[in-house]
Amino acid sequence: MDTLKTILFVSEKGLQQEQNLFSWTLELAARHNAVLKVLRVLPAVSSSFASWLENSTPESMQKQQQAMQIDDIKSWLQQAEQLKVKTTLDVQFGKLFFKVIEQVLTTDADLVVKLSDDTDSIDNTLFGSQDLHLLRKCPCAVLLHKNGNKLPYKNVVASIDVETDFLSDDYAKSPRPTLDPQRLNSRIMNWATQLYPETNLRVIHAWMPEGEELIYHWNTDWSEEDIYAFNEKERHLHQKAMDLEVEPYYQKDPNLQTVLTKGLPQKVISDWLTQHPCDLLVMGTVARVGIAGWFIGNTAEEILQQVNCSVLAVKPKEFVTPIKL
Repeated sequence: MDTLKTILFVSEKGLQQEQNLFSWTLELAARHNAVLKVLRVLPAVSSSFASWLENSTPESMQKQQQAMQIDDIKSWLQQAEQLKVKTTLDVQFGKLFFKVIEQVLTTDADLVVKLSDDTDSIDNTLFGSQDLHLLRKCPCAVLLHKNGNKLPYKNVVASIDVETDFLSDDYAKSPRPTLDPQRLNSRIMNWATQLYPETNLRVIHAWMPEGEELIYHWNTDWSEEDIYAFNEKERHLHQKAMDLEVEPYYQKDPNLQTVLTKGLPQKVISDWLTQHPCDLLVMGTVARVGIAGWFIGNTAEEILQQVNCSVLAVKPKEFVTPIKL
């Protein structure tokens, strides 16, 4: 099971905008007895820029900025001390996503928490370029909080994918998927329950009957009743597989709800989220995990770019980041 030992809080918006998110993160760290590291990243000062200022060097300017930034957020140390959470403040210079991932690798952080980038997109997408770099390349779980969302999260949805082959008649002898805590579905559920200790967590799965389109394409003599029966059988298999996935979590949350939606995930999950309250979406990513930097699959990225809520993205255990120390 994923445990929370180190949380990296990325600060770039300023104390006023980030106070609520920091307070929530601080309480999360206190609940799990985790170390909290606060990182603020500023653009590096170039030699050409420093040359315009008398008696200044890039190093001296960065040192001055570092002191000012730490002074700006030092009140967070006092808040952390009250909750007895070990907290450090650090200011670095360079590309934000690169420095964040460096810190994750250096500190072995389990979770990155960040206020999502402000975007000017007319379609109201949530993520800017720095966020997308983190989603694609950061080796640990990343929580991107949408500015203005309520905290703590009250309506949390976990999105999982399930296999049904082991349940069908043709694969009756196939082994049931193990409940290995390192499986992606297990990691998604563990993160959702860690961040959402209250009840009424909802788990969603989108299914698409693979044979339905083929039936129409082949122009078979199946009747509408035959197609309906075929779809119902497929739906039942997906529901059963989904119930098996979430079964271990019912003991902790007997009010846990499952949602089964039919259609392409990138469409039906996004549609469902617009019609139901959701403060936080916890989802995994499908990727070619053996290749450094390949993180978000097409389906996952389409969903991430359409949702209008905070997102916790969970990586496969085998993910390899392209960023090296």
